[in-house]
Amino acid sequence: MKTAFHKIKVAFLAVLLSLGMNSCQDWLTIFPEGELILEDYWKEGAHVEQVVASCYRSLIEPACIERMLVWGEVRSDNMVAGPNVGGDLRDVLDVNILTTNGYANWSSFYTVINFCNTVLLYAPGVVDIDNTYSINQLNAHRAEALAIRALCYFYLVRAFRDVPYITHPSVDGAEDFAMAKTEGHLILDSLILDLKEAKTYAQNNYGVSNVKHNKGRFTRQSIRALMADIYLWQGRYQECVDICREFHRENALLPLASQLRLIDADFMYTEVFNRGNSSESILEFQFADDGITNSALNKLYGGGSSGASNSDLSAPSKSLDYSYGSMSAPFKITDVRWLSFVRGVGSGGYLFINKYVGTQPEQYDNIISYSIRGTTSNFILYRLSDIYLMEAEALNELGEAHLKQALSLVNKTYMRANPSLTDSLSIVDYGNVEAMRELVLLERQREFMFEGKRWFDLVRMVNKGEPIFKLTTIVRRKFNMEAGAEILAVSKMSKMDALYFPILQDEILSNELLEQNPFYQLEETSAKN
Repeated sequence: MKTAFHKIKVAFLAVLLSLGMNSCQDWLTIFPEGELILEDYWKEGAHVEQVVASCYRSLIEPACIERMLVWGEVRSDNMVAGPNVGGDLRDVLDVNILTTNGYANWSSFYTVINFCNTVLLYAPGVVDIDNTYSINQLNAHRAEALAIRALCYFYLVRAFRDVPYITHPSVDGAEDFAMAKTEGHLILDSLILDLKEAKTYAQNNYGVSNVKHNKGRFTRQSIRALMADIYLWQGRYQECVDICREFHRENALLPLASQLRLIDADFMYTEVFNRGNSSESILEFQFADDGITNSALNKLYGGGSSGASNSDLSAPSKSLDYSYGSMSAPFKITDVRWLSFVRGVGSGGYLFINKYVGTQPEQYDNIISYSIRGTTSNFILYRLSDIYLMEAEALNELGEAHLKQALSLVNKTYMRANPSLTDSLSIVDYGNVEAMRELVLLERQREFMFEGKRWFDLVRMVNKGEPIFKLTTIVRRKFNMEAGAEILAVSKMSKMDALYFPILQDEILSNELLEQNPFYQLEETSAKN
């Protein structure tokens, strides 16, 4: 697996020694210059802090952010091609994914994992060298490394199902890491154990005034959010409910001004997706005001200087916009999320994505205007809505005795987004598990649209036992192809193995222990012959 792992350059680490820790921008900066042998590096606690920073900095590289969105959203009913879509991305959209597709390249995530493994291996030795570096500081840094690594593996398992599970670092490039895949469910079990340890030792906060670190680095609360997500994917519903309720209890113990809360509808878009680090944010990657451009979002959604006309992706108007009269449209006309998340149909019929890259829409005399933001938005991993809706989904799967509790959680996000409504959703309309399951899935689509979650939600739906034709029925609404092409695209999603990405052909060729994901094995065999 040499193609998947970049060496941790000693030169790369050397310059980190000179980086100041005075600002978030410095903390996330990487300069690949200078030389220093590894044995001379791990001498003080500041070195550990700087390599932990490298874990985060590598995770917000465009290659990672773009794959988080492509793996988690693009094949869903939320996405169609934009005016500037390229070959590999178009193939993902058209369900024509080959083993040479660039989005099957997982190396950016294994680079982050390698940094985390390095921290976990070398940081403990610093305690014996630097008497100012305490065991508590070490445990806090280990907690962050465990959590970041778990997040990376969770993305890989959801995208590929079974992947190599590597917990030791490649430092000098001598290791070839020719490893077979580990079954995804076994990896997730290990991640939960790691996160339980991380939750014990992680910091509650990084200082009440250090908002960027409190929202941008793993804390006990963001670790709880990640655990809830993994439990939900595994179908461990009671444990998901338990960790969500633990989250709520910890939140309630904070001073009222510091507690997480949902932003009112009038300010939700600006506070959450423009300014960032809002009062409902749990974990988000820091870009805004730090001189780091979120180029992946700008490329996919048309932000920054590129503008909507150069976006790779857009929203499928026939299945999402209530004004088109579609019976399948998820938004009511009262829902403020629709106007905030999607800009109206532009030239070429594209329904441009507004979330993250656009400003709050303004309305004058029934005319709604949008504009592209000049600055970069943070990228949100978890916010309070996630906790509410993960808990609601898990409660519902525990049986009808929990329906009212599940509905009350759904109503928190639904009523926030529909402030003009006087009546909340009624249990009369959602009086059984199947109806509530449909509601939670729909509310998750409305709340998290374009945040990289929808495809994973649909795959999780199938994993829990729903027939796969339910997924294909949902997704096929977005296609605007000739009849034959649409039938072919849908048929390619009709097998469970096809819901996951192939392993990149170069990885298969360089590692004889790797086996291609079953749906793509015929193509791989053809490529070798």
